[in-house]
Amino acid sequence: MLLSIVIPVYNLEKYIERTLKSVLDQCNNYKNIEVIIVDDGSSDNSGILINKFTNNLNVKIIHQLNGGVSAARNMGINQSSGDYIFFVDGDDTLYNGTIDKIMDILNKNRGIDVIFGNIMNVKQGKKELDIEYNERILGFHEGDFLETIKYLIKSKKYFSWNSCQYIYSREVIGTTRYPLGVISGEDCIFFSHMIEKLNRAYITNFPFVEYEKDRLDSITNKQSDNAVIDQLKVFSQVYYYFNDDILKSFFANRFTNIIPLIPDMLSPDNKDIAYKLVRNNMIVLKNTRGVKYSVTYILLNLFGIERGSNYVLKINRWRRKNAINS
Repeated sequence: MLLSIVIPVYNLEKYIERTLKSVLDQCNNYKNIEVIIVDDGSSDNSGILINKFTNNLNVKIIHQLNGGVSAARNMGINQSSGDYIFFVDGDDTLYNGTIDKIMDILNKNRGIDVIFGNIMNVKQGKKELDIEYNERILGFHEGDFLETIKYLIKSKKYFSWNSCQYIYSREVIGTTRYPLGVISGEDCIFFSHMIEKLNRAYITNFPFVEYEKDRLDSITNKQSDNAVIDQLKVFSQVYYYFNDDILKSFFANRFTNIIPLIPDMLSPDNKDIAYKLVRNNMIVLKNTRGVKYSVTYILLNLFGIERGSNYVLKINRWRRKNAINS
């Protein structure tokens, strides 16, 4: 059984050596692991630093023209040979013992579709699991993985679609690929197309990667005009993709969370684009659940999209200020 680890890289000269060392140090004892590093047209020294690992027998290095993280991951999938594929971002650190844990699960649970793991968040030096799953969902499950996700939404009000938390079987991935041209939320779309194909799953609280919450330049934390617009597009697209009411409400809530970022962050031209997206997807807001989200819908209906969004932003700032002072 071969495991392929796909690592997309773009302008990560500060972190890529640390990331690769954290991965390769754990792979030394395994002959059935390949590491595929895809340099997505980096303009810094990332490509040079990656080439230092050329002599590692289990490493395959690919340099391509810049096409975005989706294009890099897709190239990794296409060039991989593994029965299972694990995506690690080029600025993440593999948590100690991750590879041993993954290989142990795969060896003891032959034929599973996916392993769903955790993330260890690191903030101001303090480590904390992203979300702690309870005993009800831990271990091996055979059946509809969609029901597990719905249980997490109902019990935790949250679940993660981060690619680094899932090890997918090649058979299940099939021809599914990450959407091109999406700056933020590409893994959400990929996961939405995978979820209904997952029937044999193993869920663990073990964290696969360490993620530095304080880093503003991390792949996950980067916010830009295009990223905000992409998130509006992605969450509305995924909302329409699902028929299940629980999932639709969950992604409607995620869509609504983006709205106060429009007056707070976007340039005038991009505000117009974002407001148009909100205006065309008011049905999404109508299907939110929870007081906070209902208030947003009411304000946008009462005062219009632009004024209503500004009121939501002011309310959010007031809440944050009071939370800090309390």
